[in-house]
Amino acid sequence: MNANELRQNLAHCTGTEGYHGLGPLFSKVCLTDGALLLADKGECVWLMTDSAAWLQHQNAEQLEYFVVIRLKVNPDKSFLHTIEDGNGKVLWKNEGNWTDFPLEEGIALYGEYNEELGRWVILLQSEH
Repeated sequence: MNANELRQNLAHCTGTEGYHGLGPLFSKVCLTDGALLLADKGECVWLMTDSAAWLQHQNAEQLEYFVVIRLKVNPDKSFLHTIEDGNGKVLWKNEGNWTDFPLEEGIALYGEYNEELGRWVILLQSEH
């Protein structure tokens, strides 16, 4: 899927009907419909699992139940993946030499702890 098609598909994600697990290694994290669509069509399951690996070991209360997950893609296709506290403080980061993520502007997602589910939920900003 090219970048324009992905943007058009993501624009329709304004809520979720379901929550989707990432497998037994990430049992404390799930994705919304929009985050799952992004992972699949944007071919960035790695972004979700890398974020989930960090999130599932965090105390939600200490993070005020919320984080911002960012992926910045540079012109040379290197990238910076960060998790922030919502006030710009970087809590975790991963830099890489290359990504084929289709959105050259990158993306920002939210991670919210859902007490009812007892899990972190990764969601698109439009699904918040």
